[in-house]
Amino acid sequence: MGKAELISAQGYLKDPLDLTFNNKLERLTDLAKRNQLTLVNTLHVSLNFAVGENLDKDILQQIADDYMEGLGFGKQPYLVYQHHDGYTADIDHPIPAECDQ
Repeated sequence: MGKAELISAQGYLKDPLDLTFNNKLERLTDLAKRNQLTLVNTLHVSLNFAVGENLDKDILQQIADDYMEGLGFGKQPYLVYQHHDGYTADIDHPIPAECDQ
């Protein structure tokens, strides 16, 4: 498994560099508990880019923010990871309690 770097933490109270594994886990677990009626309470998205398209962190963050906004989840908490062994950005996001889908 390759190395990934957390580059954005939308809706978290700390800078991404200051978030521990337990901080992230506690936040996601707390949000998941709020909507116990859903069977799937997390969304995982992988955005893949062409080989040689080396986008910097600011561009990846903006793409992720625009993507989540387009899905209607722009105001919800989510984490964005940049993988350094490939050309992907992953977004992990809990499904909000008020979502009925």
